[in-house]
This record gives sequence, structure tokens and C-alpha cells, in this order.
Amino acid sequence: MPGKVLRCQPAGGPLGMAEVDVEGEHRSVCTAYTPEVGVGDWVLISHGFIMDVLSEEDAQEVLRTMKEHRVLRPELLPQGKERLQDVSRRSRSDHER
Repeated sequence: MPGKVLRCQPAGGPLGMAEVDVEGEHRSVCTAYTPEVGVGDWVLISHGFIMDVLSEEDAQEVLRTMKEHRVLRPELLPQGKERLQDVSRRSRSDHER
């Protein structure tokens, strides 16, 4: 999932963290794989980790494609303390329809 880095927190141990905006939702993600990441960078996140730094053009293209194919649906994003497994279960039921 692409997002834009809003804030970086220095590593207080082996893992640094960053706050990333993903379509208006702020997520706290780990920078262990990409310590070079900085504020304003577009990144690809997966399972709570920044996996790669992207160009803004590539990030926007991925977001457009996800919306076009209805992969990115705001109603399926976790809200508050909702668990990911709840979202997965809801997503599966949508596909069964």
C-alpha cells in the first residue's frame, strides 16, 4: 500500500518508526528495512513495514489502479482498534456475494 511519510522517529532501539498517510489514514510503520526514508517520501508499506521508497508518480499510479479495481475501499480499512482479521473476514464475505 503506498503512502506519504509525515514524520520519522529516530530508532530508540533496533527499530525506527514513521507516521505515514495512506489515503487520509495515519499509520505507524517500521523503517527497519528502509532507514534512509525521510519526511515527504512516498513509500510502499506492507504488514507494518516500509518495504521500498517510491516516486510520487508510481505511488499515485498504484493508488489509481487499486481504486479502479476496487481493491482500495475505505470502508474496509481498519478504524480505531478494529482488528485486521475482522476486516479480512468482512472482505471475504464481500467476495462471496
